[in-house]
Order: sequence, then structure tokens, then C-alpha cells
Amino acid sequence: MKKTLLATLAVMTAFMVSCEPENVTPMVSFQSPMASLVDGVATLSISVTDYTGDAVSIPVTFAETAEKGVDYIVSADEFVVGGASPVTEITVTPTSSGDGKTVTATIAAPTGFALGQIPTCQVEMTGFPRYITFQSRYGILKGSLDITVESFDAAGSSLVFENAGTIGIEVVPESTTAVEGTHFEFDGGTHEVAIDAGEDSGVFTINLLKYEEGADKLTLRITKTSQFSLGQYDEMEITLSGPNISGTWTMNEIVTDEESFKNDIGQWMTITLDGFPQLNTADAITIDTQTGKFTPDMQSEFKNYFIGKSNMTRGEEYNLRVSNDIIIPPVRLQLLELDNVNRYFTEGNVSVNKTALVGVQIILDENGEELLDMYIIDYEPHSFLKELIDAYYIDPSGTPPVAATTGAFINMTFKRAE
Repeated sequence: MKKTLLATLAVMTAFMVSCEPENVTPMVSFQSPMASLVDGVATLSISVTDYTGDAVSIPVTFAETAEKGVDYIVSADEFVVGGASPVTEITVTPTSSGDGKTVTATIAAPTGFALGQIPTCQVEMTGFPRYITFQSRYGILKGSLDITVESFDAAGSSLVFENAGTIGIEVVPESTTAVEGTHFEFDGGTHEVAIDAGEDSGVFTINLLKYEEGADKLTLRITKTSQFSLGQYDEMEITLSGPNISGTWTMNEIVTDEESFKNDIGQWMTITLDGFPQLNTADAITIDTQTGKFTPDMQSEFKNYFIGKSNMTRGEEYNLRVSNDIIIPPVRLQLLELDNVNRYFTEGNVSVNKTALVGVQIILDENGEELLDMYIIDYEPHSFLKELIDAYYIDPSGTPPVAATTGAFINMTFKRAE
């Protein structure tokens, strides 16, 4: 009996020993031998098997044709596995000097670990630099201004972000006279623009707080980043717009000329254009906001509307719809009431009511020079465009401004006299 019991214990002991788990060496490896650039950043990822212990550092070295800290920067110098705060990803961000170069990351197995199948990971930094730029060089801040920042690849094509990102925006103090918090503010208070995944541009907004002569200039600059080169417009000059319409202005362009009326309402009805104003760069106006005087000096048919010196009263701001396309936003105008105009706009036929409204705003030309953008939005045509009245392009109620309809107002620009 005793021998039988001992034999049974021996068999059980042997069975238990054979069921104990064997010692397994944890392995560490890159997940892929190559890491591609996504939005200008390559992500190196490692995996570890059969380890759940305390934090252990995994050394990583960087070599190849690119120089660390010059041609690219990394988010960490080592991986960490286990513990409460593992680091299993390291980002490699090329700088502009890294274009076309290569970097290879190599991991080493710490004590107690073995290397897996992929001990190295390579990044080809081809296609850099990418460019970031303001959409335009100049802007005018009247109430609020939406500013677009765009991204492009090295070939000049729009660059779509695969992952959302932000770009910093700076105020350039040496060319800015306006004071942030007094004259303007960044909407939301952040000096950056967000570009969403799947988009190639982003928009941020600045708001006008106060207009003050001598404090009406603002320059913004895109913050330099290792991920982008600066594009065509790395700075944007903004003019804060206030009551700066005073001065003498000379005719620059008739925006709604005969051709524009033919292309607009002329395709729907027969229109008369006899006596329509023709461009004459000798036409001029002088505005004095201090005394409230508007003095025309017209050589063209505009003299049939601006018939003499007027008292000028500044009215409210007015949103004028400038297109039949509802996608195009209205133009916000400053209304001026003049008391010496010919509402009939016709030579030899002067209206009894000589009070009418015009709308103005300050815009910038392609060189950043100020233009006075004027809209005649209150007239009753008795020579050219007589058909507008019967077609209800002119408000039959007589409530001014009666010609503030797309296809009825007359728009021209003036430049400051030298």
C-alpha cells in the first residue's frame, strides 16, 4: 500500500511539473519597416509581445542621410514599454532642409527582451517642403474679417490634410499701429487657424473693436513651423476701416458699365442705354466729413446726377445684395444722404426731389491701395434703363433707396487724388 501511494505521488508530481508554463522571452519590433509622411509627419510605431511588467526603455538610434535636429526633429529619443505611461510611437517631422533625405530608426533589445522581425524603420522625406500661405496679401477690417490660410504641396497643388492641424498666427509689432484688445481682437482669443482633416484650408476671424486714426494698421504673419515652408503671402496687411472717406477722389472704374447691364438684365428684356455714363478719369468728387459737404466735379454724364455741391448726412450702414447668386454675401455700405442730386439722372430734366442716398465703402486694389467704392442706389431713371421702373427693379413704393436691387444700382470706384 505504501509503495502504491508513493508511486501515485510521483506520477502526480511529474504531471504537475510538465504543466508549468515555460519561460517566454518578450519581443519588441517595429510594426512596419517604412513610415510614410502624413501631413508632414511620419509616425514610427513599435509592438511588444508577452510583456506586462514595469516600464522598460527601448533604445532607438537615428541614422542615414538626414541629420537629426537639422533635417528633422523627433518627439522622443526612446520608446517605453510596460508601466503606466508607455511610449510606443515616435514622430519624425522633417524640416525644409530635409527634403529628399532619408532617416532610418533602429531599436535595440534591452536585457530580457529579444528583437522581433522588424528592427528598423525608414522614413523617405520626399515631397517636402509643403507651403502654407494667406489667401490674399491685403484686407480691410470693417466689422469682422474672415481670413483664409491655404496649404500647397511642392508642386503647387492644393494639399489636403489627412489629419486635423493648427497653424499659428502672429501680430507683427513693427508694422502694426492698432492695439490688440483695444482696436481689434482675434475671434475666440486664439492666435491660430485650424485646418480640418480632408480640407486644404482653414479660416479664422478678427473683429473690429474701435476705429481710431493713426491706429488703423495691422500686419499678421504665419508662424514659422518645421512642417511647412512659408508660401507667397506669409504676411497680410490689414487696414482698419473707419470714417476715412474724406478727401478728393478721381474716377477709377465704372464696374457696372453698359456691358454688365447687357449681360445681366439685357438678356431678359430690351433696355435703353442712351446717355449711360461713360468712363472719364477726369471725373472727381471731394468729401469733407468734418463739414458734411460733398462736392462733385463731373465731366461725364455723371454730372446729370451729381448736379452740384451737396450737404451730406451720414446714415446707417446698409447691406446691399450685389448678385442674384445667394451664395455671394452682401456688401456692407456706409449710407450718405445728399441733398443736391437729380434723381431722374437725365440732362435737362431735373427732379423736384433732390435728396437721394449713395452707399460707399473703402476697398483695396491689387496693389493694396485704397479705393472708394461707390454705389448709386437711389435714382429714378428717365433716360437710360427706363425699363427698370416697369419691371419693378425700381421700388414702386418710393421708399429709399429705391434702386438697391441687383441689376439696378450703378457701381463705380474712385482712387485718391495725388
